[in-house]
Formats: sequence, structure tokens, C-alpha cells
Amino acid sequence: MKDLGGGEATRQPVRAVDALFVGITGGALLLFGLFPNRDFLGDGLLYAYDVERGQGLFHPHHVLYNPTGYLLLALLRPLGVSRVLGPLTLLNSVAGALAIGFFYLLLKHLTGERGWAAGGAALFGLSFGWWLYAISVETYTIPILFLVVALYLVARWPLSSAEPPLSLAWQLAVLSALACLYHQSHIFFVPGLALWAWGRLRAGRGFLLTYLVVTGSLVAMGYLVAAGLAGQLGSPGAFTYWLTSYAHRGMWGQGLTWRSSPVLGSTLARAVWALPKSFLVGSAGRVLAVLLGLAFAGSLAILLLRRGRAALDALRREGALVGAAVVWFILYGGFTFWWQPGNVEFVLPLLVPFWM
Repeated sequence: MKDLGGGEATRQPVRAVDALFVGITGGALLLFGLFPNRDFLGDGLLYAYDVERGQGLFHPHHVLYNPTGYLLLALLRPLGVSRVLGPLTLLNSVAGALAIGFFYLLLKHLTGERGWAAGGAALFGLSFGWWLYAISVETYTIPILFLVVALYLVARWPLSSAEPPLSLAWQLAVLSALACLYHQSHIFFVPGLALWAWGRLRAGRGFLLTYLVVTGSLVAMGYLVAAGLAGQLGSPGAFTYWLTSYAHRGMWGQGLTWRSSPVLGSTLARAVWALPKSFLVGSAGRVLAVLLGLAFAGSLAILLLRRGRAALDALRREGALVGAAVVWFILYGGFTFWWQPGNVEFVLPLLVPFWM
């Protein structure tokens, strides 16, 4: 938004944005706490088991998640905490709520419309897949937070500014590398972000090379350190086998059939659809969820009538974003199609470009 007046007119939007960010984030965290998970998934139970026994901490496809749980439990043990399911669930809930808040800030910068941004953040946060994994012990919520923050850093850069500084490339690289180290599938995010930075920020060769080289270097160093601590650097063959362990389970490429196309589509639909969440809670929670859903749908309808054209006009100016989202969909969607097209957890990163 352009500055049309003096100092007071400039400061007021900042206060409003900050207050709404805090409200959305805090509200999401409160909802996650009101409707806790009572049915943990098998992978989450296995991660908790390994963390509590200090074994198998460096999984080759999400090398930082179990060590994070191990450090968290080490900090809480002096307080009498001996189980990690609760603390890890809370950590995922905090990451999930923060991701919703930053998604609001991202949409606010893209559209210039706080109401639309809040509605989009609510759609993202109320997505069944996002809510489910934000109250579970799983590896997917934390890295997506890093991705959303990286997108926000690009979106807040003024379109009329000169080429961005290399410090921004370093920030984006650190966030991207952390996302990859929390789950390696997020390497498919990097080309899309590079494309958007090139198109939106008019980023030059030096900026893009810095982003790509630093991201790759940090990820490589992280994997080398993890492999060393896991005792997998005895030989190049041992390291490669550890790094590609999923490829030796006979599951690669099982999704590459025409029958899997509607499966992948239905999986994304299940991840987006928020209604099933209202039937997984008790009767009081079900009534509250239905009432919130009706109020939310009515608010979106009012927004569409009053401010829909202005928001769409703003988004049309973000042509590079469309290309980046398409690249993200193709690369990550292709991976999901190849690996497990029927698994909701693997389409969670697609919720970000979907709602954008």
C-alpha cells in the first residue's frame, strides 16, 4: 500500500497487521489446544519411542526432527517430564499456528487486503490435513512453517525497489535448508522460490546463485554431520544406501499408474476439506465447529461481495507467483504421485500454493 499521508497514517497499518497476526496465531493455537489429538499415528509413536530411548535419531529423510525432540525432552526432564508425545505435539501446534499467522502476513502483502488475508489464512489453517498434523507428532508441520516464512520475506519486498541485497538470499537459503533438513522432500520448493525471486524481485544472477549454493551447501553439511553421528560414513556405499533407504523398500514408482491420478486428486481434496474434523471431536466441539464454519462461510461471502475485485486485481500483478506455484505443484505433486499418492501427509506442502 502506498504512503498517502504523514507519520500517523504510516504507523497505523503496522499496528493493525501486528495485532491481527497475533490474534490469528493465538486463536489457531487455542483451537489446537481445545481439540487435542487422541489417536496418534504409527510414525509419530515410533519417533517418540526412538527419542525417549535416544536411538535412531537421524532418519535420512528428516534428519532434524528426532534430534529436535531429543533436545526438547532433555530440557524438560529436570521438570519431571519423561514422555515426549505431549511436548512434540505442542511444538507442532506452535509451528502450525505460526505458519497460519505468517500465511496471513504473506497474503496481506500480496493482496493489500487484510480481510482477504485473514480469510485465506483461516482456509489454510482449517484445512483438515493441516489441523490434523498440527496436533500430531509428525515431521511435516515445522518445515512448512519455514517455507511460509521464506515466501513472506519475498512478498514483503517492495515491487518498485532495486535488486534485493544478498542478505535476503542468505535468509531464504537458511529457511529453505532447514525445511529440507526437517524433510528432504522440500527440496522441490527451492526451484519455485528461485523462480519467484527472479520474477518478483528482479533478482540477478548473483542473488540466485547465492541462494542456490548456500541452500545446497547447508543441506549437504547437515547430511554429512548427521551421517557421521549415525555411523554411516564408513564408506561411500554405506552413506549412499543410508541416504536413499526408502528406495530399497520396493515402493518407488508404485504410484505411476493412470489409476493413481484420481487418487492423488482425492488425497489433496481430503487434505483441504475441513468438515471431517468437526466429526472427530465430541458433541460440544462438533456444535462449536459447525457454528464457526457457518460464521466463517458467511464472512467470506461478504468479503467476496465487498472486496473481491480489489484482491483479485492485486493478485493479477503477481504473475511470477503463478509460475512459481505451478512449478511447485508439478515438482512436489510429481514426487507424491511417484511415491504415495494416497497419503494425505505428503500433500500438505501443496496446501500453501493451493490456498495462495
